Amino acid sequence: MVKVKLGLKNLSVLKKITKANAIVNQMTGNPNFTNPNPSLANMSAKISELESAKVQTEVIKKQYHTQVNLQKKVQTELDSMIKQLASYVNNASTGDSKKILSSGFAVAAKPGMVRELYPPEDFIAKTGDEEGEVNLSWKKLRRVGNHTYHAFGRKYGSQEKFKLLAGTDQKKVAIKGLESSGKYELYVLGVKENVPGPPSETVVVKAG
Repeated sequence: MVKVKLGLKNLSVLKKITKANAIVNQMTGNPNFTNPNPSLANMSAKISELESAKVQTEVIKKQYHTQVNLQKKVQTELDSMIKQLASYVNNASTGDSKKILSSGFAVAAKPGMVRELYPPEDFIAKTGDEEGEVNLSWKKLRRVGNHTYHAFGRKYGSQEKFKLLAGTDQKKVAIKGLESSGKYELYVLGVKENVPGPPSETVVVKAG
């Protein structure tokens, strides 16, 4: 039996309105369909309601974009003022860190100054080519002095403690000897002077 093709999927609001109007026009006075359900009057009313809603939506969209552009403009102006004020504080404080801190600004790290370890970013784990292998990579920690990395893992969903799986001074490492096709939770952290830093986010990956 042949059935009606709706053709509503992915239609824009305007095209849907056009389609509905065409259907109403075709069915008005059509002897093949003497008692439409819903009625054509109700269909026409709903079409008008959608047209009105579309007009209001366009108005709101225009107002939204105007407001977003205004926010960006004001934000840029505030950034410029903060930078100008920072320049004034730099000059007025004559490099005195206590004076700078008293202004509400933070003290910038000097070039080459060692900072505290922070969580490795962009931590990625991929299934390795060999059985029981996963490949880990992350963004190198910057300006933290000499350091290494420790990778930890455990079977996914288990309540076991995370175990040290590998140590390296590179920004990537291959972990081998895992359960083939098993899923693992993994993270990496920096280590400096035998003191571990905060861990990266934990990711889940299937071993090769």
